Amino acid sequence: MYYKSLFASAILITYLLITGAAFLYTIGRFRIPLLPWPLIHVSYTLMAPYQGDVPWNGVFIAEGELPDGRWTPIPLESYFPFIRGEASVRMALHSFQKEDSPAFLYAKYRELALKLLEQERTKGNIFDHIRIIYRTWPRSPEGYRTLYKEPFFLRNELVTLVP
Repeated sequence: MYYKSLFASAILITYLLITGAAFLYTIGRFRIPLLPWPLIHVSYTLMAPYQGDVPWNGVFIAEGELPDGRWTPIPLESYFPFIRGEASVRMALHSFQKEDSPAFLYAKYRELALKLLEQERTKGNIFDHIRIIYRTWPRSPEGYRTLYKEPFFLRNELVTLVP
Protein backbone atom coordinates (compact mmCIF):
# COMPACT_ATOMS: atom_id res chain seq x y z
CA MET A 1 0.00 0.00 0.00
CA TYR A 2 2.78 2.37 0.89
CA TYR A 3 4.35 1.99 -2.58
CA LYS A 4 1.07 2.77 -4.34
CA SER A 5 0.71 5.96 -2.35
CA LEU A 6 4.33 6.92 -2.98
CA PHE A 7 3.95 6.22 -6.71
CA ALA A 8 0.73 8.26 -6.93
CA SER A 9 2.38 11.14 -5.09
CA ALA A 10 5.39 11.03 -7.43
CA ILE A 11 3.11 11.17 -10.49
CA LEU A 12 1.12 14.05 -9.03
CA ILE A 13 4.24 16.04 -8.12
CA THR A 14 5.71 15.43 -11.60
CA TYR A 15 2.47 16.57 -13.24
CA LEU A 16 2.32 19.72 -11.12
CA LEU A 17 5.99 20.49 -11.78
CA ILE A 18 5.59 20.12 -15.56
CA THR A 19 2.34 22.10 -15.60
CA GLY A 20 3.93 24.83 -13.47
CA ALA A 21 6.94 24.96 -15.82
CA ALA A 22 4.60 25.26 -18.81
CA PHE A 23 2.72 28.08 -17.09
CA LEU A 24 6.00 29.91 -16.35
CA TYR A 25 6.97 29.56 -19.98
CA THR A 26 3.55 30.74 -21.18
CA ILE A 27 3.46 33.85 -18.99
CA GLY A 28 7.11 34.87 -18.88
CA ARG A 29 8.92 32.79 -21.52
CA PHE A 30 11.07 31.41 -18.71
CA ARG A 31 12.29 27.83 -19.24
CA ILE A 32 13.42 25.53 -16.47
CA PRO A 33 16.49 23.91 -18.03
CA LEU A 34 16.38 20.63 -16.07
CA LEU A 35 12.95 19.61 -17.36
CA PRO A 36 12.68 18.02 -20.82
CA TRP A 37 11.02 20.36 -23.32
CA PRO A 38 8.78 17.68 -24.94
CA LEU A 39 7.01 17.13 -21.61
CA ILE A 40 6.64 20.87 -20.99
CA HIS A 41 5.40 21.40 -24.55
CA VAL A 42 2.47 19.02 -23.97
CA SER A 43 1.33 21.12 -21.01
CA TYR A 44 2.15 24.33 -22.87
CA THR A 45 -0.40 23.49 -25.55
CA LEU A 46 -3.04 23.33 -22.80
CA MET A 47 -2.25 26.93 -21.85
CA ALA A 48 -3.86 28.30 -25.03
CA PRO A 49 -5.99 30.96 -23.29
CA TYR A 50 -2.83 32.55 -21.88
CA GLN A 51 -0.54 32.24 -24.91
CA GLY A 52 -1.85 35.35 -26.61
CA ASP A 53 -2.23 37.41 -23.46
CA VAL A 54 -1.51 41.08 -24.11
CA PRO A 55 -1.80 44.15 -21.88
CA TRP A 56 -4.52 45.76 -24.00
CA ASN A 57 -8.02 45.07 -25.26
CA GLY A 58 -8.84 45.24 -28.93
CA VAL A 59 -11.80 45.22 -31.25
CA PHE A 60 -12.19 45.09 -35.01
CA ILE A 61 -14.43 47.72 -36.55
CA ALA A 62 -15.71 47.91 -40.10
CA GLU A 63 -17.05 51.17 -41.49
CA GLY A 64 -18.68 52.04 -44.77
CA GLU A 65 -18.57 55.47 -46.38
CA LEU A 66 -21.95 56.71 -47.54
CA PRO A 67 -22.29 58.79 -50.73
CA ASP A 68 -22.51 61.98 -48.63
CA GLY A 69 -19.05 61.28 -47.13
CA ARG A 70 -20.15 60.09 -43.67
CA TRP A 71 -18.64 56.88 -42.27
CA THR A 72 -21.10 54.52 -40.63
CA PRO A 73 -20.30 51.39 -38.61
CA ILE A 74 -21.02 48.00 -40.14
CA PRO A 75 -22.14 45.47 -37.51
CA LEU A 76 -19.80 42.50 -37.81
CA GLU A 77 -21.79 40.22 -35.51
CA SER A 78 -23.78 38.75 -38.40
CA TYR A 79 -20.56 37.94 -40.29
CA PHE A 80 -18.78 36.53 -37.24
CA PRO A 81 -21.54 34.96 -35.08
CA PHE A 82 -19.24 33.73 -32.32
CA ILE A 83 -18.40 34.72 -28.77
CA ARG A 84 -16.18 37.82 -28.53
CA GLY A 85 -12.87 35.96 -28.22
CA GLU A 86 -13.40 33.62 -31.16
CA ALA A 87 -14.85 36.37 -33.32
CA SER A 88 -11.77 38.47 -32.60
CA VAL A 89 -9.43 35.60 -33.52
CA ARG A 90 -11.28 35.02 -36.78
CA MET A 91 -11.33 38.73 -37.66
CA ALA A 92 -7.60 38.93 -36.90
CA LEU A 93 -7.05 36.32 -39.63
CA HIS A 94 -4.66 34.38 -37.38
CA SER A 95 -4.51 31.49 -39.82
CA PHE A 96 -2.85 33.83 -42.35
CA GLN A 97 -0.44 35.50 -39.93
CA LYS A 98 1.91 32.54 -40.09
CA GLU A 99 3.09 33.79 -43.47
CA ASP A 100 4.94 36.59 -41.62
CA SER A 101 4.44 38.94 -44.54
CA PRO A 102 2.68 42.29 -44.01
CA ALA A 103 1.86 42.48 -47.73
CA PHE A 104 0.24 39.04 -47.65
CA LEU A 105 -1.81 39.91 -44.57
CA TYR A 106 -2.84 43.25 -46.12
CA ALA A 107 -4.02 41.36 -49.22
CA LYS A 108 -6.14 39.08 -47.02
CA TYR A 109 -7.69 42.07 -45.21
CA ARG A 110 -8.39 43.63 -48.59
CA GLU A 111 -10.08 40.40 -49.68
CA LEU A 112 -12.17 40.43 -46.47
CA ALA A 113 -13.15 44.06 -47.10
CA LEU A 114 -14.14 43.25 -50.67
CA LYS A 115 -16.37 40.36 -49.51
CA LEU A 116 -17.85 42.61 -46.85
CA LEU A 117 -18.59 45.29 -49.47
CA GLU A 118 -20.30 42.73 -51.72
CA GLN A 119 -22.44 41.44 -48.84
CA GLU A 120 -23.40 44.94 -47.72
CA ARG A 121 -24.40 45.90 -51.26
CA THR A 122 -26.67 42.83 -51.49
CA LYS A 123 -28.33 44.10 -48.29
CA GLY A 124 -28.98 47.43 -50.02
CA ASN A 125 -26.23 49.46 -48.33
CA ILE A 126 -24.51 51.59 -50.93
CA PHE A 127 -21.01 52.36 -49.68
CA ASP A 128 -18.36 54.18 -51.69
CA HIS A 129 -15.54 52.83 -49.51
CA ILE A 130 -15.08 50.30 -46.73
CA ARG A 131 -12.39 50.28 -44.10
CA ILE A 132 -11.39 47.80 -41.42
CA ILE A 133 -9.87 49.20 -38.26
CA TYR A 134 -8.31 47.53 -35.24
CA ARG A 135 -8.87 49.69 -32.17
CA THR A 136 -6.93 49.01 -28.96
CA TRP A 137 -7.12 50.42 -25.44
CA PRO A 138 -5.48 49.54 -22.08
CA ARG A 139 -6.99 46.83 -19.91
CA SER A 140 -8.64 47.91 -16.68
CA PRO A 141 -9.59 46.01 -13.52
CA GLU A 142 -12.98 47.77 -13.67
CA GLY A 143 -14.00 46.01 -16.88
CA TYR A 144 -13.46 45.35 -20.56
CA ARG A 145 -14.76 48.67 -21.97
CA THR A 146 -13.87 50.95 -19.03
CA LEU A 147 -11.03 52.73 -20.89
CA TYR A 148 -12.64 52.45 -24.32
CA LYS A 149 -12.72 56.20 -24.83
CA GLU A 150 -10.51 59.12 -25.77
CA PRO A 151 -7.62 59.56 -25.09
CA PHE A 152 -7.03 55.88 -24.28
CA PHE A 153 -7.74 54.06 -27.51
CA LEU A 154 -5.44 53.76 -30.47
CA ARG A 155 -6.65 53.22 -33.97
CA ASN A 156 -4.84 51.07 -36.51
CA GLU A 157 -6.40 51.20 -39.96
CA LEU A 158 -5.77 47.80 -41.54
CA VAL A 159 -7.26 48.43 -44.96
CA THR A 160 -9.40 50.95 -46.81
CA LEU A 161 -11.07 49.46 -49.86
CA VAL A 162 -11.65 51.82 -52.73
CA PRO A 163 -13.59 49.81 -55.33
